[in-house]
Amino acid sequence: MNALTAALKTFTDSIITTQPGDTNGDGHYSVGDLGMVAAALEENFC
Repeated sequence: MNALTAALKTFTDSIITTQPGDTNGDGHYSVGDLGMVAAALEENFC
């Protein structure tokens, strides 16, 4: 059972989770994220 527990821990530790809207990947929502979205919108729609 110990090997199974270790394998499960290795698997769950390898899962990458991101927060939708955290465009700069710093783990927080900030005005920087909004600025990146605004710049991308301006680049693609203006």
